[in-house]
Amino acid sequence: TILSRGYNLTKHLTRQDFYTSISTKMMREHRLVFKWTAVSISDHFSNSIVKKIESESRERYTNLFPTLPYIGGKRNNETINVIMGGIIISIIQPLADRGLSEREIGKIVFDSFEGYFQARPKILRAIIGRILSTKYAIRRMKKQIEQDSKLNYSDNFKMEIVEPHNDEFEFGYNYTSCSLCKMFEDNNLKEYHKYMC
Repeated sequence: TILSRGYNLTKHLTRQDFYTSISTKMMREHRLVFKWTAVSISDHFSNSIVKKIESESRERYTNLFPTLPYIGGKRNNETINVIMGGIIISIIQPLADRGLSEREIGKIVFDSFEGYFQARPKILRAIIGRILSTKYAIRRMKKQIEQDSKLNYSDNFKMEIVEPHNDEFEFGYNYTSCSLCKMFEDNNLKEYHKYMC
């Protein structure tokens, strides 16, 4: 995850301080995601327009930092979702301004994430997949969910564990409250939240 990729985070009291303190790393993630966005939107726009959209998106993302919900920083595994949600919001807005339909933008969001995650080596993805499905990893995830839910932040995600029945699945959880829903609503992009999911 982003938060395990070289981030030297300390505890911060305010959302503005926290996201500003990791802004360089957050902008790096924006570049990695937008690399795949650029591929996806090349069918719609010329290279010069794609570069302009990237510039606008970077500026919008930076302007979002003070508004991103602070949910505990590094102590909360869900912080990565806030960071990625901000990136996607900053990409959606300039595309919507240029008249792309909701469905077209939704596919661009999907393609951007697919490229971003598929860029990791296949062997690494296979190893991570195997590790995450072990009983030890599932116990750790359950413990982390319980810990995250106890963090007292008004904008925090809230989750509940779903135990398997008849071996239908190994492990599950439901979000009962979602920071991303509020983020998208606050930016008048509520209809795009489903693509982020």
